[in-house]
Amino acid sequence: PLIAGENTELRGNELYSLCDGRPQFDTSGTVSVFEEFKVNGDLDLRIGNIDFFGDVEVSGNVLSGFRIIAGGNVFVRGSVEGAIIQAGKSIVINGSYSGGEKGELIASEDIYLSHVNSGTIRSERHLFVRRELVNANSYVKGNLYMGSASSAIIGGKTYVSGEMNVYTIGSPLEVHTFISLGPQEFAKQDLNELKVNLSKLEQRLQLAQIGLNKVDDDKESGHLTEENRNHLSRHLKASLRRLNDKKSDLIRRRSALNETLSKNHTSFLRVARRINSGVRLKIGNATVRIETIKNNVEFFENHSSKKVEMRPLNMNLFRREPEESEKDEE
Repeated sequence: PLIAGENTELRGNELYSLCDGRPQFDTSGTVSVFEEFKVNGDLDLRIGNIDFFGDVEVSGNVLSGFRIIAGGNVFVRGSVEGAIIQAGKSIVINGSYSGGEKGELIASEDIYLSHVNSGTIRSERHLFVRRELVNANSYVKGNLYMGSASSAIIGGKTYVSGEMNVYTIGSPLEVHTFISLGPQEFAKQDLNELKVNLSKLEQRLQLAQIGLNKVDDDKESGHLTEENRNHLSRHLKASLRRLNDKKSDLIRRRSALNETLSKNHTSFLRVARRINSGVRLKIGNATVRIETIKNNVEFFENHSSKKVEMRPLNMNLFRREPEESEKDEE
């Protein structure tokens, strides 16, 4: 017989779950349901890929080639190598992250990392890195915070919509390092994607309209019964309404993105220690290549001259995490 465990109860001869979650059975016949998917040890062949609606926690490492898709948060106590992790909320990795060519982190909220060596990172909100961000491609729609005095960005491409607070950028060997600040690059990417979606939607609208015209023409030929003809007509008209509503939403979104591209935005790159020569910066619509080492500086776009300018850094403005007002908004 089944035995009710955590988040379950027996009702007569039937066992009911008291919450949405992952069922678990033990050798005694006890059935429990957990709102969190926990992996004790490494995520490897004995577990396989994970696709779970809630939080996922891995006490060990996530090995190369595996995938985690979670509707909630993902917590990895160990390291991640060459894996894909996608979270409906935040991602936290206590160990190192080595993405390689195929590894990718995607979060609808924040991403918290310790050390990064290659891979792709996409955060819809903020990115927090305690130590190095090396040879990675990072796309951050909020701000980037580096959490320790030894932290550095070396190599790769880093796109940040908001502001960056970093201790060191680049290296004395002039490793190719590109930094882009401001929402413009994200708006361009979103516009390209929107253009494709709008084209596909137009094709669906055209097909739906052609179908409706054929149904109307059938009134004369009489291939369909009146009942079937009315049913198809109602269905196609409802589809046209839904598609036109989606089209209107995409057009409004396109207008907002174009407005983002046309406006001036204020973004700051704060470097608390050193930015090395060879680093390329793009802030808004202005670009510059760092020719000589700069220490304790703040970079910004001068909207009048359309150039990247710098000034001595006021450490009172340097932030390792969002201000309380920003946290409240989130």
